[in-house]
Amino acid sequence: MSAEEFRFEIMNVERVGNIKFLYKNAFLTDISEDFLRQKHNTNFTGVNFIVYIAYYAKNTTAAYYGIYPLYFTYKNALSG
Repeated sequence: MSAEEFRFEIMNVERVGNIKFLYKNAFLTDISEDFLRQKHNTNFTGVNFIVYIAYYAKNTTAAYYGIYPLYFTYKNALSG
């Protein structure tokens, strides 16, 4: 297995099912594509998805990297 056999793509709405495949195989649980769309909805940051998916060979989903930005309050000040 070499690095040339992988390609990396930024997640979009059409690729949500690929992450569902990883969740099912990694955590042995079924979750809905709607749940994943909501979980990865980062529109409030100005970027729709902050997620990368690695594909092996032709189109086998191999890995996932995602960032979950958030706002929080610390000492009565909003941060994020």
